[in-house]
Amino acid sequence: MVNKITNFLKCELERMFKDDNNQTLVYYQSKSLNHILEIKNGPIKYVPKNSSFKEALKKAKNSIEMSKSKLSKNLS
Repeated sequence: MVNKITNFLKCELERMFKDDNNQTLVYYQSKSLNHILEIKNGPIKYVPKNSSFKEALKKAKNSIEMSKSKLSKNLS
C-alpha cells in the first residue's frame, strides 16, 4: 500500500513539477499548494479500509523523503 501511494506521488510530482524534480514535499507545498491538493486526492484508492488517509499519506511522505535521502547520499 505505501509503495503504491509513494509511486503515485512520485509520478504526479514529476509530472506537475517537471523543472523541479527531486525536491521535498514541503518545497512543493510552498511552491504550489493547489497542485499538491490535486495530487493528494489521487491516492485515496490505495488507502486500506482500516487506515486513515492521513496515516497513509504520512507513511508515503516518510518513504519519499527516505528515498531522496538515500539518493543524495549515493550521489555524494
